Amino acid sequence: MKRLIPIGLALAAILSVAPCLAQTPQAGVHDGAEMFSEKAVQSAAATLKEVSRDDHYRVVIETVDSLNGAEVGERARSRAETLKIHGLYVLISRKDHKVFVQPSRSASTVFPHEKCEAIQEAITRAFKAKDFDRGLLDAVEEIRKDAAAAATDVRDGAKLFSAEAVRKADSELADLTRDTKWQVVVETVDSLHGEPIKDRAIENARALNIHGIYVLISKQPHGIYVQPSESAEKGFSRDKADSIVKLLQTSFKANNFDKGLLGAVSEMRKNLTGSHALATNERKGPATDRLLAGRSTVPPNVEPPLPSEPPAGRPSRTIEPVREVAPAAPKANLPMLIGVGLGVLVLLWLVKGAFSRPAATNVTMNAPPGPQSGPGAAPPGAAAPAP
Repeated sequence: MKRLIPIGLALAAILSVAPCLAQTPQAGVHDGAEMFSEKAVQSAAATLKEVSRDDHYRVVIETVDSLNGAEVGERARSRAETLKIHGLYVLISRKDHKVFVQPSRSASTVFPHEKCEAIQEAITRAFKAKDFDRGLLDAVEEIRKDAAAAATDVRDGAKLFSAEAVRKADSELADLTRDTKWQVVVETVDSLHGEPIKDRAIENARALNIHGIYVLISKQPHGIYVQPSESAEKGFSRDKADSIVKLLQTSFKANNFDKGLLGAVSEMRKNLTGSHALATNERKGPATDRLLAGRSTVPPNVEPPLPSEPPAGRPSRTIEPVREVAPAAPKANLPMLIGVGLGVLVLLWLVKGAFSRPAATNVTMNAPPGPQSGPGAAPPGAAAPAP
């Protein structure tokens, strides 16, 4: 029985680790409330796997029977933080009729508030019609489109360009991404709020997992920064990055912002499409595609004038840029570390006990006193006289 005690302790240590390992589900649908058909779950999971592979965003959709009195937003945020998601977490409670869409901080510009609301609306609209599979698939399609669109587009937060120029630039960039897999994002902001433009550009590009070129244009203070990824460096040298900056500067000085945008997009498309690296360079993930710092900036003494008023026909609106924060490094899982350590110690103890045996020792036993000899001793076979 005593030998069973260490075995039981080892099993307990292993079981204590299992819940910790189960806390990080893969991207996909985890239908704990059994709301969807198997076919719908498989279809949604396949699409979300593509999003994870192509756009590097992990999306988890989870259904539960009940929140047990918890607030849906708090539960979703807590769960997303626990799972350390870089992407999107969607929580659906069947009995509470609640849906909440929670993006990670690193994906907040890809899935801003209005896009999260659109995903939630796609789910609730179909659920009200009792078409749960349709709600799941519609939401996944919204997520796919948002993630794909985030890879390449013009984000004119400072309203420097006309709607027509933005539409034309978006069309060219979409063609570039479709044909070559390169990504280009051009973003304008009203203010950097005291942050160096270089730091902001690198931070935003890293959060977007750019495989190509990221261009940041600041209205106040005036500045332009071109940030290529490492995978784009071979086909987009420093000289080419500087030429994009100069092209934008020239057009901005002449107050022809649309011309600057379209000219820069055309030049970047030509450089990336014609690069030798394009023929041999496969798309890299964010772990290997490190962003290079110091690629190109506006010269310190040159500040291209930017308009104080939006172009004619555009409503005046100030959009504060969302500060991107790279995903935090995972914290140590204390219960798992304790469980693993305990399991290793117990297993070492078992191995030591199995292969070592105590050495034999000579023990002298005191024999019971034999018959006495000598004078007065009883002869053999005779009883000793009574005292």
